[in-house]
Amino acid sequence: MAMTPPDRSTPWEWCEKNVKVDPTSPFQGLWKSDVSPWVRPIMEEFANPRCSQLTIMCSAQSSKTQTLICLLAWALSQEPAPAMWVTSNGGEAGYFMKTRMTPTILSCAPLARQLLTTQYALTTSEANFNNASLYVTGAVSKSSLQSKPVRWLFLDEVRNYPDGALEMVQKRTRAYWNSKQTIVSTPDMENDGIHRSFLDGNQQTYHYQCPNCEEYNPLQWGNVKWADDCKVDGKYDFDKLADTIRLVCPICEHEVADEPKARNAIANNGKFIALNPTAPESRSSYYWNALLPPWVKWRDLVEEFLSATTAMKNGDPQPLKDFINESAGEPWKESMTAIDDDTIDHRREDYTLGTEWDDEYCRFMAVDVQGGGGLHYWYTIRAFAREGAHSRLIAYGKAFSEIELLEIAKTNKVSPLRCVIDSGWNTATVIRFCQRHGWKPFRGDGAKHYSARDKTTGKTIKQIWTETWADPEMGTKAQGLKKRVKRYIWSNDATKNILAELMGGTIGRWTIPKNTGQDYIQQLTSEIREEKKEANGRISYAWKQIRRDNHLRDCELMILVASIATKQLGYDREPLDNESLLV
Repeated sequence: MAMTPPDRSTPWEWCEKNVKVDPTSPFQGLWKSDVSPWVRPIMEEFANPRCSQLTIMCSAQSSKTQTLICLLAWALSQEPAPAMWVTSNGGEAGYFMKTRMTPTILSCAPLARQLLTTQYALTTSEANFNNASLYVTGAVSKSSLQSKPVRWLFLDEVRNYPDGALEMVQKRTRAYWNSKQTIVSTPDMENDGIHRSFLDGNQQTYHYQCPNCEEYNPLQWGNVKWADDCKVDGKYDFDKLADTIRLVCPICEHEVADEPKARNAIANNGKFIALNPTAPESRSSYYWNALLPPWVKWRDLVEEFLSATTAMKNGDPQPLKDFINESAGEPWKESMTAIDDDTIDHRREDYTLGTEWDDEYCRFMAVDVQGGGGLHYWYTIRAFAREGAHSRLIAYGKAFSEIELLEIAKTNKVSPLRCVIDSGWNTATVIRFCQRHGWKPFRGDGAKHYSARDKTTGKTIKQIWTETWADPEMGTKAQGLKKRVKRYIWSNDATKNILAELMGGTIGRWTIPKNTGQDYIQQLTSEIREEKKEANGRISYAWKQIRRDNHLRDCELMILVASIATKQLGYDREPLDNESLLV
């Protein structure tokens, strides 16, 4: 019987002959490495039997997931063995299997021929072949991560995995002496899972060749320059600025413009250079950023960066963090200082509680509901200037009835549209109060962030808050009969981090009156941020409460969320008007 000789081509050469990209890709047809030539050495390294862990830390939308799909197809065809693909959650796993993996398998002749002929050959979570099976699961499913030994392990976007999931799933390959783990993700925080994995490897970083001096330089954001005089009325004219954007060689200062010929030369003539050449041969790691893919316009990156730095100056660091993570492909480094009583005391300025402020544009009132010792309400009122991240504490205190709360808001001239109240305790009563009076129910949550779609650009963005709906008659016979109330959920940790930067003076101008009492200061410093280094080297941070009363702090957190959600902080344009705030 004749036998088919083994295919000796490299993985990328094999993929060019056999893999068709799925319908979600803008580059239809057979996969071509010419589209992203920088992945060729990575795919060759995947076939190196001495490499057991391959890590890719890079920017978003730069061929990382498609490269993984190609490598998985090659592995299942050429060296069939149990394989697992892990996404952040079960919903994403099912969507990935349906829209990307299944079309790839069915259009790849070598894989399609190996599929079982039963109805269970392809499901929303598995692909079963004659000699192997592929399992697709979310990182939140502990049972899936613990149950099946695999030789091929593909870990996609590990930055979104729950704590401990990465370490748990990596144990799935222990039963195979020739196993390989491939980890691909944009980073999140310094020393997170993907960053540590990159540092443990040989740190191969993409370098471009200068067309003038012919030296190889790291392709890094710090070498991108543009003219700073392209402003009209204090704002950038991006059409004019775009013509000035250049990549500057740090050796000879030769400038490379964002032109097709130059961009293609960067993508084709560059190379990866190991910055940690003494790393174990079993660990290979690679890095590149959004300056590399020719389809990413440098103008778009500069606009994104300038918008993010403006938001940072105006009190919201999240857009800059997103740029560093997803465009620069680098981990975010925390810059906040320790917040103690003296730190808050230094935020005092020469005004008193209730003083009129000529620069004021709007004010918010936040209320924390408490039941211990009898129902009562802590409140804080803070005013914001029209421009910049400048805010003042106007009033704070304790109330003992809803009527008193309403009177305090009226006396301090706070519109109901800008009054927010915690709904984590006595939820149904708070929701009904909000429905009657037009206030906004808020609730803190343990999520790191929330995904949303930018209405201007259409892009998916991360933010510290999200919207849900609450039934004012929840728990009663009238449930479902009345109009629901919009409820705002906010990330505890992310918001606490931003407030710490504001209170510490790292960003914005967050102030308190000179006659602010010590009771307010002690509540604002009732939590500390602790660093914890785990046995595997991972560094995590957690907020720890050190004083019983933190209610005014919670009020300040809710005001911060409201100011960001309404674009009062983080933007250089006019804030939204009264009628469209938090509606």
